[in-house]
Amino acid sequence: MPQEINDPVEFLFSVMQRNANAETFDGLNRLEHGLQSAANAERGGASPALITASLFHDIGSILRTDYPDLAGYPERSHENIGASALARWFGPEVTEPVALHVMAKRYLVAMEAGYADKLSPASVRSLEIQGLPLTPSESEAFLALPYAEDALALRHWDEDAKTPGARTPTLADYRPIIASCLTPRGPRPHPRHPESPLPYRGALRRVVGAISGNEKPKIPPAGAVGLTKNAFDNERDRRRIFCRSRQSR
Repeated sequence: MPQEINDPVEFLFSVMQRNANAETFDGLNRLEHGLQSAANAERGGASPALITASLFHDIGSILRTDYPDLAGYPERSHENIGASALARWFGPEVTEPVALHVMAKRYLVAMEAGYADKLSPASVRSLEIQGLPLTPSESEAFLALPYAEDALALRHWDEDAKTPGARTPTLADYRPIIASCLTPRGPRPHPRHPESPLPYRGALRRVVGAISGNEKPKIPPAGAVGLTKNAFDNERDRRRIFCRSRQSR
């Protein structure tokens, strides 16, 4: 991690601009996607913190490839990488929705009618890697987490931010909003994990069998959510079939 960054907003802007000419799987670059997400959040009446989270929610994907010193362990999920880096300058009202936005996707696919049909082909392909739809018990545990509602809102704005060529405000337009969310205290322990400076480090693993900060995404181990071995195998197969059926549409 860089020892000193005098202007964190300018630094984060430079990270977002790093991939300005590189398309993602959805036909636009991550800067365009972030700006569209932030614009959706602003139109939706979101707080400054949630607008900031929406703008930077995928920054971990850029950090992993272009800023390995910031990313840390490269096999961590992009939401963990991004939230951990953002925690240098922002509180949990920004970092937690970033950390939870993939889990929010898994919740919405499982629980909200019609949401799965909105997923782009790339988003469907990534679903199996990210852990597949949540079970009912996992969904209940997710909703009990702080900032789960903010993460769900961010996820909807995220999914609607995939229109190549859409007009949005610029990064500079968001500087005052982002600056208002900065905290001068530096990295802070997460309230659920005082031993760790990371905003999200296995928080969901204990309650819904989700991934930890340093592990690859995987199906929760048998028994993690109260399943017998046979029930676990059936649930794993059901969720994989669900995901692959969406890919074939």
